[in-house]
Amino acid sequence: MRQNFSRRGLELALLLPMSAVLALGFFLLFQSKLLTATLPANAVNINQATAPQLVKRLGLPAILAQQIVDERQKLRGHAFGSTSQMRHLKPLAASGVDLDDDLLIVRSKAGGASEYWQGVGFFFLAFLLAHIYLRKTAPSADPFLLPLIEILCGVGLMMVYTVKDPFRDTFSFLGQIRGVALYGMIALAIPLLKPFSRIVLRRYQYVYAVAAIVLMVLQILVGSGPGGVHLQLFGFEPVEVIKILLVLFVVSYLTQRPDALDSPINPLPRVQDFGPLAIIYASVLLLFVAMKDLGPAVLLFGTFLTIVYLATQRKIYPLVGGSLLLIAGFIGYKIHLGFFATRVTMWLNPWENTDAKGAQLGQGLWGMATGGIFGSGLGMGNPGMIPRGGSDLIFASIGEEMGLIGAICILIVYVLICVRGFRIALQAVTHFDRLLAAGLTTLLTLQTMIIVGGVTGFLPLTGITLPFVSFGTSSLVVNFFSIGLLLHLSSKTLPNDVTDVASSAWARSARIVTVAMAAYLLIEIGVFRLFYIQGIADTSIASRAIRTPDRDLVTRDHVNPRLRIYANAIPRGTIYDRNGRVLAVSATSEQMSQATGLLNPDGRMRVYPGGPACAHLIYAVEGDRSPTNALGRNGDLRGYASYADLLTAYRLRYLPGAPRPKGEDVHLSIDLDLQQAASRALLDSAHSVHDRRTGKSKDSGAAVAIDVATGEVLAAVTAPTFDPATVTGAGMAQLLADKDKRATLVNRAVRGLYPPGSTFKVVTAAAAFEQGLQSTIVNCPHTEYNVKWRYNGVRYARRRITDDSEFSAHGSTDMPEALAVSCNIYFAHLGLQIGPEALEKTATEGFGLAYFPKLKALGEDLPDCSYGQGTVRTTPTEMAEVAQTVANGGIHIPARFFHDASTQAHATTVLTVDQAAQLQAMLAGVVTGGTARGVFNGLPVSVAGKTGSAQNDQGDKQTHSWFIGSAPADHPSVAFSCVIENGGHGRSAAGPVCRAIVSQVFSPQGSSSKH
Repeated sequence: MRQNFSRRGLELALLLPMSAVLALGFFLLFQSKLLTATLPANAVNINQATAPQLVKRLGLPAILAQQIVDERQKLRGHAFGSTSQMRHLKPLAASGVDLDDDLLIVRSKAGGASEYWQGVGFFFLAFLLAHIYLRKTAPSADPFLLPLIEILCGVGLMMVYTVKDPFRDTFSFLGQIRGVALYGMIALAIPLLKPFSRIVLRRYQYVYAVAAIVLMVLQILVGSGPGGVHLQLFGFEPVEVIKILLVLFVVSYLTQRPDALDSPINPLPRVQDFGPLAIIYASVLLLFVAMKDLGPAVLLFGTFLTIVYLATQRKIYPLVGGSLLLIAGFIGYKIHLGFFATRVTMWLNPWENTDAKGAQLGQGLWGMATGGIFGSGLGMGNPGMIPRGGSDLIFASIGEEMGLIGAICILIVYVLICVRGFRIALQAVTHFDRLLAAGLTTLLTLQTMIIVGGVTGFLPLTGITLPFVSFGTSSLVVNFFSIGLLLHLSSKTLPNDVTDVASSAWARSARIVTVAMAAYLLIEIGVFRLFYIQGIADTSIASRAIRTPDRDLVTRDHVNPRLRIYANAIPRGTIYDRNGRVLAVSATSEQMSQATGLLNPDGRMRVYPGGPACAHLIYAVEGDRSPTNALGRNGDLRGYASYADLLTAYRLRYLPGAPRPKGEDVHLSIDLDLQQAASRALLDSAHSVHDRRTGKSKDSGAAVAIDVATGEVLAAVTAPTFDPATVTGAGMAQLLADKDKRATLVNRAVRGLYPPGSTFKVVTAAAAFEQGLQSTIVNCPHTEYNVKWRYNGVRYARRRITDDSEFSAHGSTDMPEALAVSCNIYFAHLGLQIGPEALEKTATEGFGLAYFPKLKALGEDLPDCSYGQGTVRTTPTEMAEVAQTVANGGIHIPARFFHDASTQAHATTVLTVDQAAQLQAMLAGVVTGGTARGVFNGLPVSVAGKTGSAQNDQGDKQTHSWFIGSAPADHPSVAFSCVIENGGHGRSAAGPVCRAIVSQVFSPQGSSSKH
């Protein structure tokens, strides 16, 4: 008697502190949900509002409001269970009225609190009554099982509560409370009743079998469930009952036929012994397959193999059975049986697969990885973002909210239940009781092993529940009944002369099974899987994208919604010009009609006051930095480089004083007035040139202006352009597809590659200065034939080199005249004297031309390359840098698009100050008496520059019109370049654009662009 009292005393001693811990957890959870769930002051309780109130507060038509109230009165309790239930009303759905979800609630804060705490109190009262009941009916029963399942049920209730919005969703918490505290406790009490103890369970083996088959057939015929999987029958899940029935059948059968599978005479079981067992069990398994629900089939088959192994101690049975299970799984995967193929596909490739439903596993891993080691905290995570986070994947919800530590603690609880169950089996008084206790324990533990293995990615998901934790009354009732049976078995006593003590072989087999199950849960899942997911690779997993098809079957990247939502709340930085004028800013609610989210990768709604003139530059800056977009500052603007950078801040988001990321403002070096003036001039000049084939105006080109002393880009415009304020999603898709071949989205100022034509002669002239060849004189006959040279031991020849057809022979020509009249023959011979090595060095190391031809290609095409044709390709920005270098005393400063010291680039000396001055004077001569004569007359400052007409095979094959230069010619402060595609001569199309730039910079209104 004293021993029995001590057992119940131990049980109470365990229940009290565990109840206290759970009570603290329930309190923290409730407070956290009040903090995290949105409840605006003007929220409308749709279960209390009258029709006039719905009209006034939600703006509903009077007729529709009355229809909603009438429908509400027809419901059970005259109340909506969730806001979505109201949204699905036919009158509301047909009306097309758009309601703000945040304004709708179905229960108030006070009403929700009352229901919550009543449920919690009912939960604790139920376990206290269960303890008292055990004192009366089974005082010698195991003292650990009740406290252990209280922990699991309590955690399960917390997860069921936290995955839902307490003010808007169905209050599943109360349903789970009823399942635990009422139906579950009744199921636990039944095996402990005296009438039940009189039943000889082992006698009804075929009753169990027939009942299981009948339930299975009924489930197939009239059951219901998603995707053709029949899960429910008249409101409950018969599979839960079938599991217990089959365990009882197998245990009863093997108890009454102890030699059926372990004959000391026959190494193989006889058909008459093994046949009935195999047929009945296989029939049920095949029925599960017919239902396309392989999860229970795997669980039952694994339980069957374990019971057979314990009954026979022969390892051949689990080995052969396990092999058959693998073969069956492979076949099921290949024939796409039910959801099994999808689950295997997810398991093999959780981050990228072709199944539209293949993201579930990755979403569960997101949750656990986001929780990390310590978890987000009860009620402070987002397990509602995990599909079926309250049922199939509830272990992932535990990992998110309670972290690695909490998840491992739950595994320890299951291991303790397993240990206690097998201890009950070892101490059982009959062979039947021993096998039954082992079978029930195996059923519970194996179910746990399968589901946690699936959630952590060690096994494919199966869709079965986590015992005592997952939402679902049917599972709870059967699990409580199993615990009741174990308590009943642990309390049984028989006289010593009747008791059937377990053999040493049986005890050894039971210990092997126990250790194997514990090792799987604690080492394989706890150490290797959970510690990796939540402790080692948590950052990479939480921030990794899942690439699966959407409902429209288009495969897209999906990111962790927790981090995405958190990121969207970070204020995005503003983009300014050099004078503090806004070029891009996040839209206010009043600006949404003028805003677009198409220019930044995150889709944030932004306003772009700079208009079409700044579109390409802003599009580049708003984007991610990459090898093809050096201007990308998306990481700075949004306050983080990648979602991985947000994980720590997300975890600490509710801590007082925790730092929050903030997008940085970006200051561009451009001047908005100059940018817009250059854009207008570029479009006007391009439109003045007409296509020789169609007569249509030209519209393509680019212009760049640079501060000579700093390298800061004052303007960088591109045509054609687009208006960020009016471009639509469909319009952007057309621009990206580029079916019209206009390459509208290409930032020609930065990435447009063109033959530079005669503007490149400035580079060749600079190379000549470096080689001391600036005094070279060449006789120009206008056209020269059979020009020969050697490179790398090979002879090359150019059949013909000529100047523009409008020019005459220049005769004996020096460098100043050659630049002024743009003599191709002069620079072809000058390039041959310089040599490819020296010319390449000047072009690449000096002027930083990134797309200059490699040495071999240059050497094979040296004469043409020397005057800017052949394989030479440059960008307008690079050619503006060429003009800047000459104007800056021979010092090249790479172009800077950002108005801050952090982007200061390394300067390179290309020419001496004296050499640069001489070359600058020659370029001034081009404007005063050369090919650009008259283009810049009437300006307040003088200009130095070089025209270019670049031959090409593009469009109507007119030459590209080029001009590069600087102003004032004697003390330059601004350098510039312009190219108009197929615009003809440099002076006719590109020259006027550069004139407009100079006019804007040096006019009184354009003074903001000056130093």
